[in-house]
Amino acid sequence: LRGLFFDTAIYSGGRLVAQVLSFCLLPLYTRYISIPEFAIIELVSVYTNFFTCLIGLNLTSGVARYYYEVSKTERLANNISSLCISFLLFTVLVIVIILIGNIYSFKGVYKILSDHKYLILFQVFSVFLNNTLMFHVQIMKKPIFFSIISILNILFTSFFTIYYVVYLHEGVSGFIFSKAIGLLIVSILIIYFIYREFITRPSVFAAKEVLSFSLGSFPGMLFVKFRSVLDRNLIIYFLNDFSLGVLS
Repeated sequence: LRGLFFDTAIYSGGRLVAQVLSFCLLPLYTRYISIPEFAIIELVSVYTNFFTCLIGLNLTSGVARYYYEVSKTERLANNISSLCISFLLFTVLVIVIILIGNIYSFKGVYKILSDHKYLILFQVFSVFLNNTLMFHVQIMKKPIFFSIISILNILFTSFFTIYYVVYLHEGVSGFIFSKAIGLLIVSILIIYFIYREFITRPSVFAAKEVLSFSLGSFPGMLFVKFRSVLDRNLIIYFLNDFSLGVLS
């Protein structure tokens, strides 16, 4: 019980510090980003969460269930295989999003996606990579390292946001890019510190095993993310920009 409460306190402390830092900077951002722009950022965030879930195939659930049932070499190959599969799907999804973004227009939704499609793709890539690596650190039972990473995510993204949004006045594009580049830098740092965990040849067998655990819960998770996307689309369709911004 002592270990449980100690680890919980460390995990919670890191997340709490990160959230407090993010909350304290919000009044600063509101001086340079309009209400409709915040609505766009919210919409981009919802799409990012959906595409991240789609790319990952809920692999974190499968890895968590499979991780402790195999030897060290196999579980490392398992994680590598999962990453390789996800990045392959990401590459395919990039092409699909670009095509959709250039073709469709529905009450400004896909216009937003088209106008910022490369930045959104960059953000999806960074969020997915960062989330995957943070999960890897978490199941390695390194609570202090996990909390430090959580704080670094906020520090790096906040630094770039202040530079691009407050100093350079780049608005939505600057906000999206800041989040993407901040998370990517932290992801590189994570890889640097745990690179030994990735020096293993991917195993197709391990990938099949983890997918057998992941795919069962994947439809439910994807439905939850997709429902959020539909909610935001309906809001945009029935409300004006100002109302959307206030709701966001």
